Amino acid sequence: MRSFRLLVFALLPLGACNCDDDEVIPVRECNLRTVCNATEAFRNGQCVPARCSDDGDCCAGRRCAAAGKCSPVEERCGQDADCEGLGILCLEEEGTRRCRPPRCDNDTDCEIGTCFEGRCLVDVPCTEACEAGTYCDISARRCVAAPAKSVGCEQKCPEGQRKMLSDPLSMRGDSCCETICECKALPALVPRDVGLHLSARAAAGRILVAAYERHYGDLVLISLDEFGNQLGRVFVDGFDGDQPRHKSLSAEVGPHVGTYPSIAIAEGGKAYIAYRDEDAKDLKLAWQQGDGWRRIVVDGRGDTGLQPHLRLTEDGRPQIAYRVRFDDGVAGLRLAEADRPDPSSSGHWRTLDVDVRSSCIEGCEAGSVCVAEEQGDRCLAQAEGCDSCSGGSVCTEDSGTVQCRPAANRTGSVPEDGIGMAPQLLRNDDGLLLVYGDSVASLIRVASIRGGRIFGNEVLDGAGGALGQVEGGVGTDLGAAMDGATLIVAYRNHIDQSIRLYSGTVDLSGERIVFDEGTALSQEPGGLDRLHGADLDVMQMNGQRAVSFQDQSLADASAWVGETRFQNRTTQPDGFSTDLVWLDGRYFVVHARLRTDLDGVTRFAPVVTALAEAN
Repeated sequence: MRSFRLLVFALLPLGACNCDDDEVIPVRECNLRTVCNATEAFRNGQCVPARCSDDGDCCAGRRCAAAGKCSPVEERCGQDADCEGLGILCLEEEGTRRCRPPRCDNDTDCEIGTCFEGRCLVDVPCTEACEAGTYCDISARRCVAAPAKSVGCEQKCPEGQRKMLSDPLSMRGDSCCETICECKALPALVPRDVGLHLSARAAAGRILVAAYERHYGDLVLISLDEFGNQLGRVFVDGFDGDQPRHKSLSAEVGPHVGTYPSIAIAEGGKAYIAYRDEDAKDLKLAWQQGDGWRRIVVDGRGDTGLQPHLRLTEDGRPQIAYRVRFDDGVAGLRLAEADRPDPSSSGHWRTLDVDVRSSCIEGCEAGSVCVAEEQGDRCLAQAEGCDSCSGGSVCTEDSGTVQCRPAANRTGSVPEDGIGMAPQLLRNDDGLLLVYGDSVASLIRVASIRGGRIFGNEVLDGAGGALGQVEGGVGTDLGAAMDGATLIVAYRNHIDQSIRLYSGTVDLSGERIVFDEGTALSQEPGGLDRLHGADLDVMQMNGQRAVSFQDQSLADASAWVGETRFQNRTTQPDGFSTDLVWLDGRYFVVHARLRTDLDGVTRFAPVVTALAEAN
């Protein structure tokens, strides 16, 4: 039932006055409980004939329908499936079922979207400015005709604002007070599909999550408490112009950026985020600057910025390890280091190619074939004129030379393989360590870097033979951390689905073990020999190790803290992009869940799961 509202409209002179000479203007009251006779209705603050002849005779949010009856402007419906638009449901209000956004008092009432003017909105209403004599109706989500004799509904609003009802609760419905329009700022757009790629860090007692928003193709930063409640959110990049979406409020999908974010927090709580621009295929960096964000292109050479890992030096300078691919088939791992904490241009960076090799892992053009050479794979033109090539060899031509060369047996696009997989940039006493996967050769490698030079690049696992190394099966999923002088690397063996662990000195003479065999107890859902170990992360605080990952067979987030196993059992998919956070003496794993919302759309959302306290 519509709540009772008492509105008082008065014209008051500004400044001092002598009321003795002024005309006394009676106060005009509007009582929505006013009872009119049987043939009348209370509209625009007075009793008028109930029958209407046009839309202007009705209250706001109503139109003159058949038989002269004022009816809601929203579309009729029988079920939610009849309604179009994100977050729009078939709701019964005032005796009729219509397509409307759900009612709300604040954001916590909204399963998706934000609470604005008493409705849960996912999209910005009225994407275009409303013409004179119309206003933006929040429930109908479009411009509709204003009642006759309405006030202020002829005006034109500034950019970023829309003409709306001053008080929709008292001015809209079957009964209404006088209609007054005013220009109001549009609601903030809400990130609606967040977490396919995410990176999390603790800062000032909260958890900051840099994440990719799939619907708009944007980079967002979300602040969460330890229970996963959202404390704040902002669009960082992906919008047109200089202003983020929550200010410019463009409802159109803009540039496609923000994949593979990596966040680091400087002293004082300033956030830095490295990420990829999918449209331009560039590596970008954003950092907080005053009330906004500064965004620059770090590297735009080739197809770059894949899987970046960001860290800050002791004096606050960003360092980023990331994968690169070039048009000539060369692929590898690159390190970019800034010469200042706020590098405003690409000239403030120096880069180092840590591991670069020829590769045709993404396939060769028609008429070419992938061949294996000492420096890596590459595509060469197929040729004729060779003497019969032995098994496993193909006839190729290179710079005028026709000869048989060994085939690499790599055809088609296999983007999940490459050099520099899941790079982890760490600091030790001697300089930098860069731990990464070589999924082409099935190796885990560690490069030592000092003063911008490479002082070694060794195999941690995958070569077989000495020190307990396995023969292949590694090089895709891994996480790494330093605890004092101890290097800890957790990584997946995709052959037997075990999770392996290296712990020891940086000379790689430490112990390699299987700490999770990849099997479940027989009474657990999923049975034995399940697939798991994706999106690995590792952290060691106060001497106690934590490892998080996704159990792909059960689509759950899993973690180990010391010898204790944690599994976040749910009936729907979880555990995407797991990232460990240390907050107030306790481990938390931040990950993404996948859910089907009320509007039938499946979306990602970030989740925080608490693990055990460290000893």
